[in-house]
Amino acid sequence: MRLVYSWLISHVAYAHGAHLGDDFFSRGSLTGLTHQGLACDGYGLIFQRLAAEAGLEVKVIEGFARDGEKRPVAKPNHLWDAVKVNGSWWLVDPTWAAGSVNGSTFKSDPDDYFFLAPLDAFSLSHFDFKDEFGTQQRLGLSWRDFEALPADAPDLVYAGFSVRQILSYVDSHKHQNTVRTFNQPAGLFDAHLMPLGSTVNRSQKVHFSIASDYYSDLAIVQGKQWTPMTRNGSKFEINPELRPGNLMIMGRPKHGSEYEALLEYYVQ
Repeated sequence: MRLVYSWLISHVAYAHGAHLGDDFFSRGSLTGLTHQGLACDGYGLIFQRLAAEAGLEVKVIEGFARDGEKRPVAKPNHLWDAVKVNGSWWLVDPTWAAGSVNGSTFKSDPDDYFFLAPLDAFSLSHFDFKDEFGTQQRLGLSWRDFEALPADAPDLVYAGFSVRQILSYVDSHKHQNTVRTFNQPAGLFDAHLMPLGSTVNRSQKVHFSIASDYYSDLAIVQGKQWTPMTRNGSKFEINPELRPGNLMIMGRPKHGSEYEALLEYYVQ
């Protein structure tokens, strides 16, 4: 499955409207794909066919995939795949994994962000109108709830916040933003004890706590002032002195010299 996924997202470009012909699979060759490109239905159907030929159970899912800040529309706009691995279903979106589109220009940028994604996390950006696996019913996620989710909701999961944390916060804090994330891969840090809202009140005493085995140093940055967080094993903590304005959480990897942005709050 890894070979199928890697080949598809690395060798085939996205091309809006480039749908597969009715005779595609009967021709028995994938050669032309590297030149003509594919839309999401092509990525989904070819992944299904190749993975099935490798002996895997695969389903193609049609639904709505939230892309950016545009308001969701209650009708299908995307295809992705579900694959059964060791008795459990996982989701794959080779279209999104292949790269990004800016206007009419496709930029190849293969990644694993949506490879074998957990059902719960995937449901925050992809809405399955048929609810094939009962995930949305189990989470209590209606279409109205999905509409209200922030565009970067999957990134919040990858930052350590649970799906139920996110759904609960959005339900009880309508029209309030969540903390800003920076598209970090899953598992680098766990921020589930951090504030989930984007705004921190200066008058309140807050305690920041983040767990990470990936970063050697964490710091909060307010303006030009950097304040290191205290490390105890894999846990980083601080009771910050808050100042009005933006507050960034920055991390330096154990095997790197440059700090990376992890989270951003606004102090009022």
